Amino acid sequence: MNIAIDLGKKKSYVVMEENKTIVREGYVETSKYGFSTFFGEVADATIIVEACSSLARISTFFEGHKIIAVHPVKVKMIAESVKKTDKIDAHTLLELYNAGYLPKAYLPERERQ
Repeated sequence: MNIAIDLGKKKSYVVMEENKTIVREGYVETSKYGFSTFFGEVADATIIVEACSSLARISTFFEGHKIIAVHPVKVKMIAESVKKTDKIDAHTLLELYNAGYLPKAYLPERERQ
Protein backbone atom coordinates (compact mmCIF):
# COMPACT_ATOMS: atom_id res chain seq x y z
CA MET A 1 0.00 0.00 0.00
CA ASN A 2 1.33 3.43 -0.99
CA ILE A 3 -0.09 6.53 0.65
CA ALA A 4 0.68 10.05 -0.62
CA ILE A 5 -0.21 12.98 1.61
CA ASP A 6 -0.33 16.68 0.78
CA LEU A 7 0.01 18.01 4.33
CA GLY A 8 -1.91 21.02 5.53
CA LYS A 9 -2.06 22.62 8.96
CA LYS A 10 -5.66 21.64 9.68
CA LYS A 11 -6.54 19.26 6.85
CA SER A 12 -4.52 17.14 4.45
CA TYR A 13 -5.33 15.45 1.15
CA VAL A 14 -4.60 11.72 1.12
CA VAL A 15 -4.39 9.28 -1.81
CA MET A 16 -4.17 5.56 -0.99
CA GLU A 17 -3.06 3.14 -3.69
CA GLU A 18 -2.70 -0.62 -3.78
CA ASN A 19 -1.29 -2.45 -6.80
CA LYS A 20 -1.33 0.82 -8.82
CA THR A 21 -5.06 1.27 -8.17
CA ILE A 22 -6.48 4.15 -6.11
CA VAL A 23 -8.47 2.59 -3.27
CA ARG A 24 -9.33 5.71 -1.30
CA GLU A 25 -8.71 9.44 -1.37
CA GLY A 26 -9.97 12.60 0.23
CA TYR A 27 -9.44 15.22 2.89
CA VAL A 28 -8.61 14.22 6.44
CA GLU A 29 -8.00 16.16 9.64
CA THR A 30 -4.24 16.59 10.14
CA SER A 31 -4.07 14.76 13.46
CA LYS A 32 -3.23 11.28 14.70
CA TYR A 33 -6.94 10.62 15.17
CA GLY A 34 -7.82 11.96 11.72
CA PHE A 35 -5.21 9.85 9.94
CA SER A 36 -5.95 6.67 11.90
CA THR A 37 -9.68 7.05 11.28
CA PHE A 38 -9.13 7.56 7.54
CA PHE A 39 -6.54 4.77 7.10
CA GLY A 40 -8.11 2.20 9.39
CA GLU A 41 -5.99 -0.92 9.82
CA VAL A 42 -3.28 -0.44 7.19
CA ALA A 43 -0.18 -2.63 7.48
CA ASP A 44 3.18 -2.21 5.73
CA ALA A 45 2.38 1.08 4.03
CA THR A 46 4.81 3.44 2.33
CA ILE A 47 3.93 7.00 3.36
CA ILE A 48 5.03 9.67 0.85
CA VAL A 49 5.01 13.21 2.20
CA GLU A 50 6.80 16.49 1.46
CA ALA A 51 9.40 17.52 4.00
CA CYS A 52 8.16 20.33 6.24
CA SER A 53 8.68 21.80 9.68
CA SER A 54 6.12 19.45 11.23
CA LEU A 55 7.51 16.30 9.60
CA ALA A 56 8.99 14.94 12.84
CA ARG A 57 5.60 15.23 14.58
CA ILE A 58 3.78 13.76 11.58
CA SER A 59 6.22 10.83 11.36
CA THR A 60 5.21 9.75 14.87
CA PHE A 61 1.67 9.28 13.56
CA PHE A 62 2.98 6.67 11.12
CA GLU A 63 5.30 4.71 13.37
CA GLY A 64 5.88 1.25 11.93
CA HIS A 65 5.44 2.34 8.32
CA LYS A 66 8.10 3.30 5.79
CA ILE A 67 8.16 7.09 5.46
CA ILE A 68 9.60 8.82 2.42
CA ALA A 69 10.26 12.53 2.83
CA VAL A 70 10.13 14.40 -0.45
CA HIS A 71 12.21 17.48 -1.22
CA PRO A 72 9.50 20.16 -1.74
CA VAL A 73 11.51 22.52 -3.97
CA LYS A 74 12.75 19.76 -6.27
CA VAL A 75 9.33 18.16 -6.63
CA LYS A 76 7.88 21.59 -7.47
CA MET A 77 10.43 21.99 -10.28
CA ILE A 78 9.63 18.55 -11.69
CA ALA A 79 5.86 18.81 -11.48
CA GLU A 80 5.18 22.52 -11.88
CA SER A 81 1.70 23.11 -13.20
CA VAL A 82 -0.59 26.04 -13.79
CA LYS A 83 -3.35 24.63 -11.61
CA LYS A 84 -2.19 23.68 -8.12
CA THR A 85 -4.53 21.94 -5.69
CA ASP A 86 -4.05 19.63 -2.73
CA LYS A 87 -5.53 16.76 -4.75
CA ILE A 88 -3.18 17.33 -7.70
CA ASP A 89 -0.18 17.61 -5.35
CA ALA A 90 -0.98 14.30 -3.60
CA HIS A 91 -1.49 12.52 -6.92
CA THR A 92 1.75 14.01 -8.26
CA LEU A 93 3.71 12.64 -5.28
CA LEU A 94 2.29 9.18 -5.93
CA GLU A 95 2.97 9.34 -9.68
CA LEU A 96 6.57 10.47 -9.16
CA TYR A 97 7.11 7.71 -6.60
CA ASN A 98 5.74 5.04 -8.95
CA ALA A 99 7.89 6.36 -11.83
CA GLY A 100 11.04 6.39 -9.69
CA TYR A 101 11.49 10.17 -10.04
CA LEU A 102 10.76 11.21 -6.49
CA PRO A 103 13.37 13.67 -5.16
CA LYS A 104 13.91 12.53 -1.58
CA ALA A 105 14.76 14.72 1.38
CA TYR A 106 16.56 13.84 4.58
CA LEU A 107 14.37 12.32 7.27
CA PRO A 108 16.20 12.21 10.61
CA GLU A 109 15.77 9.04 12.60
CA ARG A 110 13.75 9.42 15.75
CA GLU A 111 15.68 9.15 18.99
CA ARG A 112 15.53 5.75 20.56
CA GLN A 113 14.40 5.70 24.15
